[in-house]
Amino acid sequence: MPEQVSSYRLEAEIAHGGMGIVYRGVHTVFDQVVAIKAIFPELTVNPELRQRFMNEAKIQYKLQHPNIVQLREFLIDQGKFYIVMEYIDGETLAQHLRQLGRPMLAGEAVPIFHQALEGLGFAHAHGVIHRDIKPSNIMLTRDGVVKLTDFGIARALGTAKLTRTGTALGTPAYMSPEQIQGTKLDHRTDIYSMGITLYEMLTGRVPFERPIDSDSDFSILTAHINQSPTPPSQHVADIPLFLEAAILKALEKRPENRFASCQEFQAAIAPPPLRETVVFVPVPEPVKPVQPPPEPAGHEEAPPPPGLEAKEPAPGLPVSILEPHPGPKLVTSPPTGVRLKTVKKQSSHRALAVSLIVAAVIVIAAALSWVYWLNRFDARENPNDGLKYVRISPGTFMMGCSPGDPRCQADELPSHRVTITKGFWMGQTEVTVRAYKRFAGATGRQMPNAPQSNSRWANDAMPIVNVNWQDAREYCTWAGGRLPTEAEWEYAARGGSTAARYGPLGKIAWYKETSMYQTHEVGQKRANGFGLFDTLGNAWEWVNDWFDFYYYQNSPSQDPAGPAKGHHRTARGGSVSSADWDIRESARIEKDPVERWDELGVRCVWEAGIP
Repeated sequence: MPEQVSSYRLEAEIAHGGMGIVYRGVHTVFDQVVAIKAIFPELTVNPELRQRFMNEAKIQYKLQHPNIVQLREFLIDQGKFYIVMEYIDGETLAQHLRQLGRPMLAGEAVPIFHQALEGLGFAHAHGVIHRDIKPSNIMLTRDGVVKLTDFGIARALGTAKLTRTGTALGTPAYMSPEQIQGTKLDHRTDIYSMGITLYEMLTGRVPFERPIDSDSDFSILTAHINQSPTPPSQHVADIPLFLEAAILKALEKRPENRFASCQEFQAAIAPPPLRETVVFVPVPEPVKPVQPPPEPAGHEEAPPPPGLEAKEPAPGLPVSILEPHPGPKLVTSPPTGVRLKTVKKQSSHRALAVSLIVAAVIVIAAALSWVYWLNRFDARENPNDGLKYVRISPGTFMMGCSPGDPRCQADELPSHRVTITKGFWMGQTEVTVRAYKRFAGATGRQMPNAPQSNSRWANDAMPIVNVNWQDAREYCTWAGGRLPTEAEWEYAARGGSTAARYGPLGKIAWYKETSMYQTHEVGQKRANGFGLFDTLGNAWEWVNDWFDFYYYQNSPSQDPAGPAKGHHRTARGGSVSSADWDIRESARIEKDPVERWDELGVRCVWEAGIP
């Protein structure tokens, strides 16, 4: 084992794979613990294997997600290749299953599997298929976070293959039929492998196993192609039927018959909804019906529809219970014991008039409330970029994990009191394409690459993305402001709220469940208590601070400006592909300052006020 690679001291070997060795390393200056993957020296002479190793680095670098092991950097040291990754303090799912010594219960398996689908769905949304999903490539941290790793044979869709036609890469027990046959692959090959993984989690075995007396994988490979898997419930009888159905759908031989996405798979492994059903429980004695008072003259009862005539009540009382149910049931006749309520004829014109008046009052009241709510904020237009900025008064707040937040991460701890001693102006929205076009025109620079969701920057009202930290800082300087500190950003983003979010998630943020993985025009969701829009979701936002995982442990209590130095900058707020745990006021990620990403934008602050 080498003693040092570049700026990292190697301490111990922690894994051994087909292409290389993974070491535990420590940065010699910052004491940051990392994992360093080294390719075997004898493989570097093979151009295809060397290219595969570099391909892994490129793919994993672009996949910045809480459920994917993060790549720090790629190194070539003395002619040897290394990938520096985040260090995971935990174990693989394969190790966990071995130590458990039994099949996992549904309640144990589903939360882990759900997180794995989150990371995989993110990869698929960015055009990457993993091609080697299996329990040994799923990491479990001691904090309960699931992370996908080992993208060594992953391939970005649309790139050249690294193997000859007909050559299959993967692990036989988890390979899809199309992967074995060497035909064209898409993301549904990973859906199949995830189905095998869930099957193993719940039964303790894979559906197709090598015979004890055989050293060949041939029987496994042909079974994937030709045999139907044994239903999981034949191995473990109490597996919920909805989970078994989801597994068998994922293991369909034809890709088009499987789930179309990880999101569909996630929905299928959720328990069936509870439906209210009315049943009639017999009681000892019937209740004597009370005779209604005589009807006023001029009114008559409307007869029930044919076949639904009212009957005498049977002895029984309605009781509402909750039971799993796949969907609504069509009722063609009333159950015994139901008495239909008679309906009186009303003046249709009078009812319509009353309804219209009530609706008009509601609309007018809502409009007046909205106008009042908007006008209670001191918002002014910046003549440089044409955006509105909102006055944020000085104040004190609790920075970091919100009380009772189950999604809190270690880098958000401890929660600590911070005082912002000077007021400032914060952009009411993220910087828009229209505003950035002004900046580009005034400074003579080119626009960044447009994302697929806003081709050629056609929609000026969407947030600008694909800007790196330097671009963001230069824009804010041109606009007469600066990037916010991380403390200023969180103080403003909370809008006076102490909760993990300032409102119901679906009403305040464009995120994975509401966005269709596309950015949206700014200002469409509900604003926070300070009148700021989209502080959560739509696009991550650069802040000025360097990123330090442990900064909160000793940061100043007044106007913290972030670490004095570092390698990566901080971004806040979550984006359109973020899961709910990233759509929180305290969530933070680290990004390379030179990186451009189609989900990363900017919001500026103004310290002195707008002229």
